[in-house]
Amino acid sequence: MKKALEKFVNTGVTILRPALDAPDRTIVVLGAARGGTSLIAGLLHHMGIFMGERLDQVVYEDLDFSNAVESGDRESRLRLIRERDASHERWGWKRPASIDHLPAMHADLRNPHYIAVFRDIAAIATRNRLSMNSDTLVNMKQALTHYGRIVAFLESVQAPALLVSYEKALLNGDGLVEQIASFSGLSGEQIPAGLAEEFIRVNIPEYLDATRADRVIGTVGQIKKRVIRGWAMKRGDDSPVKVALYVNGKLRARIEADELRPDIKRRGLHASGKCGFEFRMKKNEPLADGDVVRVRVKGDVKDLRGTPMRFKA
Repeated sequence: MKKALEKFVNTGVTILRPALDAPDRTIVVLGAARGGTSLIAGLLHHMGIFMGERLDQVVYEDLDFSNAVESGDRESRLRLIRERDASHERWGWKRPASIDHLPAMHADLRNPHYIAVFRDIAAIATRNRLSMNSDTLVNMKQALTHYGRIVAFLESVQAPALLVSYEKALLNGDGLVEQIASFSGLSGEQIPAGLAEEFIRVNIPEYLDATRADRVIGTVGQIKKRVIRGWAMKRGDDSPVKVALYVNGKLRARIEADELRPDIKRRGLHASGKCGFEFRMKKNEPLADGDVVRVRVKGDVKDLRGTPMRFKA
């Protein structure tokens, strides 16, 4: 009886259209923001699928490819596609906003295989409310609209597609890994042992921090005897933030991060690029060998990337 009922068990993964019998493929992860796409993209990355050069190791988004797609620069997009096709038998891309661009670029992708992940819209709305301070009902309507566009797109193309229920998949991690691996053309030997147990978790602190609306991002890129340089900003807010310099635990200075950083603007992280800072030490207070340097945005609880750093003269 139990065996007879196995075919009725909902594993959370549905093969809408099977994978092609060809090694070359481009794997595109579809879904709503805060809807589980990072989980799928992270699994692909840990399975060895190339997901980007400058890959965000928290949400697993390919910054270079996403910028090329969302800028509308088809020439740059095609160049990156050709480069990745030439370098990788399989490569992938994840970006919730991709559904806005896929109808126009579907034909440019080599053997596209789509993995669409769907999550409870109340959970998405709550995550957006907690992370972005946004309205719950508005978020629910946006998620419904987004999912409607994904379904319409999958209906309009005949490419291979795998549908994933985020909540169901969490209950069957090993099964999810096996299904994604098979759909991606990977054998069992290519999958790291214990991947599901190690990677499939909920409420990961790094993810919660990375996706909060007021999250501070930035880096201390240079620490010298008399000067410390870097950049800092709050995600989604282009107004200057105040940064504080601590040496050996004592506040040394506080300034605004409002200097021009063209490189940050080019990367699409800050609209004007005016988010740089430069601390200059007083003549009688240069950094000494062994000093511990920390830089933190006012009001934040974490040091900027690159600190704390022990200075070496």
